Amino acid sequence: MLLLCAAVRSPAMSLEARTDPGPDGVTLDVRTDAPPAQAVLRTLDSGMRAEIIFTIQVYRHPEGLIRLLGDRLVQEIRITREARWDAFGEQYVVSSSLGPEVRTRSIDEFVRRFFGISNFVLPWSFLRADGNQGGSPSYMMVRLQVRPMKLVSALAILSFLHMEQEISSAWARIPIPDGVNTNGANADGAAGN
Repeated sequence: MLLLCAAVRSPAMSLEARTDPGPDGVTLDVRTDAPPAQAVLRTLDSGMRAEIIFTIQVYRHPEGLIRLLGDRLVQEIRITREARWDAFGEQYVVSSSLGPEVRTRSIDEFVRRFFGISNFVLPWSFLRADGNQGGSPSYMMVRLQVRPMKLVSALAILSFLHMEQEISSAWARIPIPDGVNTNGANADGAAGN
């Protein structure tokens, strides 16, 4: 008997990202207008877990002949969140690679906390990590991936069968704004006017 499995693909999510330059770096807010909240809530109600991954990539336009090879990936960050329902405490629990666990009884608060990041600061030293203070400006590529049902480790071997549904946004290109440091110099080190 031959078992055929097809990956379950759902429509892509829309992605909204906003940047704001500051003295320490660029503050990034990312969210989706139409999160698959009902699919995640059904999973959590059945005792399973859900996962979301925010991927942020920083690119630079190279100079000289090397630019013929395309833009260069300078840095990448993956922010992972896992959600579950705590039946004893009767609250949603969101664990994040960014910081402490968040607990809430409010569905609206859970959706806001799980499906978006806000006030995430990318330091200027991170964005300009190659030491090139001049040249072409950098940009970011941002994407969300949601797994409404995350398989536990014992079942992770089944992931090759595409039993986990994954809903992704398209990659969004976001220019990295020039910022102003508190000493009056912009993020590139040139004196401000």
